[in-house]
Amino acid sequence: MTRTNAHFKNDAIDALEKIRVILQAALFLTATDSERDASIELMGLAEEVAIRVLEASR
Repeated sequence: MTRTNAHFKNDAIDALEKIRVILQAALFLTATDSERDASIELMGLAEEVAIRVLEASR
């Protein structure tokens, strides 16, 4: 099965939406030390997704 540019663009849009949701969750979790740690971890995951999108779009 061959993937078209439209598929890759849809994957990129989906990944960016996931980043948005992850960052929203990360910003919400800031009340306790464990929540701040979780927030930092979520931001790291968002960064990984963004990197994958950028690499896949090349």
